[in-house]
Amino acid sequence: MNKNELLTAIAELSKVDIEKSKRVLEALIVTIIQNLKKDKKVKVHGLVTISKAKRKAYHGRNPKTGQILAIPARNVVRFKMSKTLGNALN
Repeated sequence: MNKNELLTAIAELSKVDIEKSKRVLEALIVTIIQNLKKDKKVKVHGLVTISKAKRKAYHGRNPKTGQILAIPARNVVRFKMSKTLGNALN
């Protein structure tokens, strides 16, 4: 499902027009990003917990040349599905 399909589904399920659903989805994305920047977790009960984590620097290898590369440390996003979602999928 891409963003446009998601917007259409939200609009249909909530019985609002696509412009309203687009504003809500954009607000959700901005809110999640702002909270992750502040090192806060975002918990959506029954769906997912989104958090920021630090990945350590490490050495990788270019598969074509075999050259060893230094991969710098960076922030990554972690997703942990809720028990409700896990039960629904399994």
